[in-house]
Amino acid sequence: MILPQTDFKPASPQLEIPAPYENEHIALRTITQQLMSSKALVTNKDIIIKLIELLETEKCDVQKDIFRNVLESLLRRTPDDL
Repeated sequence: MILPQTDFKPASPQLEIPAPYENEHIALRTITQQLMSSKALVTNKDIIIKLIELLETEKCDVQKDIFRNVLESLLRRTPDDL
């Protein structure tokens, strides 16, 4: 999956994305938008499953690194199921 290059500007100064993570932010936003087009409610679990699917099918190593970084970041912030 090739992600679109966009000139994304955060709506709030608190949401400033450090330059090294802009691609990851774009990837997460793109994946979320794709999932929202088919589901009313998108959970972290949905995004995690999609990222794993993309990691398994992506051929480009650079894209894989981006997806892996997003997945690692999301897993750090997602509480374990009780």
